[in-house]
Amino acid sequence: MDRDSLQVALREMNPPQPLCQQVFSCILSERRHAARQRMVLQSIFCFTIGLALVPLIQYAGHEFFNSGFYEYALLFFSDSNLILSSWRVVAYALIESLPSIPLLLIILCCASLVWSLRLVVRNSRIAFMTLSPH
Repeated sequence: MDRDSLQVALREMNPPQPLCQQVFSCILSERRHAARQRMVLQSIFCFTIGLALVPLIQYAGHEFFNSGFYEYALLFFSDSNLILSSWRVVAYALIESLPSIPLLLIILCCASLVWSLRLVVRNSRIAFMTLSPH
């Protein structure tokens, strides 16, 4: 039962006004409490993801240098004559040497961080709203 249908049902029953306000304030208080709990859990999740990003970025940097991607990228941007003559070969070599697993892990971690931050903001709006039955 949503809030509007509850208000309509309470108006039809014609309860005393203080009772109606107490019911709504109790519902809002419980909603705020649940939102605070979700906000704390999502904040812990955000912090954990932020900590996980540090070694992932270090791992990706290490893999960029070990895979030869860095050398191909320097070649791609430095020697224009070589690039113009055999740009497909250099582009394929650059793509093949790209460390895809570390990049995929970083993208997944960043997407999880953004999603979790979005939930923290949404729950913080609910958790810190004023208690008004309107």
